[in-house]
Amino acid sequence: MGLIKKLKEIFNKNIECGDEINNHIVFPLKKKKWLFLNKNILVKEKCACVIVYKYRMCDVIFEGKHRINQESIPETYSRAKIKKHRKFKIKKIRADIYYVNLKEFEYFTYESDVPFYVKSGYLGRIKGYLEGVCNVKVLDAGAIIKALIHETGRAKLNEISQDIGLWIGNKINHIIDRNKISATQILSEQESVEQLVNTEMQDALDKIGLFVSNVKLKSVNFPKKYQEKINKYLALNQRVIKNFDINTNFGSSLDSNVKVPVMQESNSASKTNTMQYPQKTIKFPVFKECSVCKKINDSNARICIGCGARLD
Repeated sequence: MGLIKKLKEIFNKNIECGDEINNHIVFPLKKKKWLFLNKNILVKEKCACVIVYKYRMCDVIFEGKHRINQESIPETYSRAKIKKHRKFKIKKIRADIYYVNLKEFEYFTYESDVPFYVKSGYLGRIKGYLEGVCNVKVLDAGAIIKALIHETGRAKLNEISQDIGLWIGNKINHIIDRNKISATQILSEQESVEQLVNTEMQDALDKIGLFVSNVKLKSVNFPKKYQEKINKYLALNQRVIKNFDINTNFGSSLDSNVKVPVMQESNSASKTNTMQYPQKTIKFPVFKECSVCKKINDSNARICIGCGARLD
């Protein structure tokens, strides 16, 4: 069976992606680099195929079976250099091919490397890095591929989920920063903060083709120098956390961080004898983002919070 499968891969000139795409938002084809004219591109249901020629996003092909010709890939066809086989007169185009999953992914993990800077009455000015989960769906396959290849020239499978998670986490940190939400509100009034974040995230990543919803805050990383302040705050508020998770691999340019779970709101005491406080109504200022990205990023940032480009 292994030999037959290998032979099919050698002689099959069609472009297709199997079940590999099911667990990935974006899956770049590594073996198929040639588009053979008059062969086929096969795209599964709720998927799209994106053709990239010389690091430029050219054509997007949706569900179905499509013959490879000037009609199905017009921009690639017009830009690419078509090569001919001397003996067999086979015409082909060398290109990068990406399959994009258009279904909604639930419980997608995000993190951040661009901090929020906020003030609070007891903790003073403090910075932190949020982590959590959310639902993610690709609305524009061409836009997400364009954003990914803009960073490194070619998207790598093992980096795609991390890059998408950083885009989301950094955008959430930007919302926290811009709306001047305090660290104490993040720790003790999670539902109110999540409500604001979800409202502003609805169209926050349209530029890179992503729709993000159901954002949940799971933990916040504080640089180690804030540990004493945070410990005192937690003690004063009788919030019992048995152990801090010291995250030493969060970022190459960061010191070890104190990772504090975000507390869930409740009107009654928890089973761990942790004191809970009644939910408070928070009124946050409302802002609109500029359509042209002119955001100044933090010195530790790897990805721009405005347009999603990788920072050198």
